Amino acid sequence: MNYWIGIEGGGTHSTVVCVDEHFKTLKQWDGPALQAKRVPLDVMAERIHEILKEVLNYFDGESPQSIGLAFSGAARIQEQVNIKEAIQPYTDDIPVFITSDVRAAHAGAFNNKDGILVIAGTGSIILGRKRDRWERAGGYGYLLGDEGSGHAIGADGLRRAGSVFDGDPSTLLLDELNKKLNIKSRDDIIQWVYNQDHSPSEIAPLVLDAAEQNDSVCQEIVDQQLDDLIHQVKLVANKLEFSQTEIITHGGLFNNSYYSRNFNEKLESTLPAHILKKPQYNAAVGVCIMMKNQRGVKNN
Repeated sequence: MNYWIGIEGGGTHSTVVCVDEHFKTLKQWDGPALQAKRVPLDVMAERIHEILKEVLNYFDGESPQSIGLAFSGAARIQEQVNIKEAIQPYTDDIPVFITSDVRAAHAGAFNNKDGILVIAGTGSIILGRKRDRWERAGGYGYLLGDEGSGHAIGADGLRRAGSVFDGDPSTLLLDELNKKLNIKSRDDIIQWVYNQDHSPSEIAPLVLDAAEQNDSVCQEIVDQQLDDLIHQVKLVANKLEFSQTEIITHGGLFNNSYYSRNFNEKLESTLPAHILKKPQYNAAVGVCIMMKNQRGVKNN
């Protein structure tokens, strides 16, 4: 049987999928963390080796046609070379294809066709494609942007919570911070933020919950962040000269009903001609699509 392995490597876990030539899923499961920037190359190689052994056992020793890996930041040639060299002892003669998780997500969402992908999770980025042309907005990371992301929403929430101790109007977020994290004072906020075990993105669900309860401070935070995110979508649509195209959302924040509902309303108001759709495949299948389609390999 001909099959392909696609792996989307994340910081906490990976998604592993085996597909046939029509991209029908034959096997899918959650694997170990594989994000290239967080997991040492030797550890990554050993974990990919374990994944490959599991796959070969499932397919009675029959090797895949190729293995595709999608990682954050892995669009750079040198990173791809480093990863290939690290895993080569475990892959033998099996061809290996490496791309960024964003490109793989786009390929999966649109089945390698045109459109604009909006990613909002811990970070955010907008990626659009029109034939052989690609454009993006955002994706500069939490220090410079990531508008509309969990990190940006959480950081804004913490700033606004801290400003209450400076004399600004109170917010339900303070009650949530007290109940969930035992944060009761300005010092508690500072200590929590600068503890390296924490990320402001952990606060985003609390901000969204308070906004859902009609807290005006948190509604203002989410409203501004979504305005910034929609603005980036508009920039990409304009650069690609789209009068109408499909827009697909991806990322954990869109699982939140308040966030998703307000994003959809703002998108419809700002870009009414565009069509909001659901993704066709996930990023792990997307990297398989890229492997089988030379057009997707270009500028990966």
